Amino acid sequence: MRDKAQLLSAFAALVDQYYEIVMDKPVMRDISSALRSDKELMGIEIAESRACGALLAAAIRRVDPHIDSKRVNALASDLATGRGNHAPRRRAQARRGCAAGRRL
Repeated sequence: MRDKAQLLSAFAALVDQYYEIVMDKPVMRDISSALRSDKELMGIEIAESRACGALLAAAIRRVDPHIDSKRVNALASDLATGRGNHAPRRRAQARRGCAAGRRL
């Protein structure tokens, strides 16, 4: 990403794609539920979510090096920890996060 607009556009597209996959394939919600019932798998999912959050935070910092690190870390963490069975709510949260990103 070279600028904030590209980052926001790419992230919004990813959120939309995730939402469509979860809504179009109910089995994805079942898989998510199964992950939460197994502590080891849940640990893997949490680690992956944190890694995704770190990648997002790095991309945000790359397009805006002077940004407040606390805000970036909080936003990236919130947006990276969505769960499939909460897709509609998470999509709205992610969209609000994209809007918040525009204000960063």
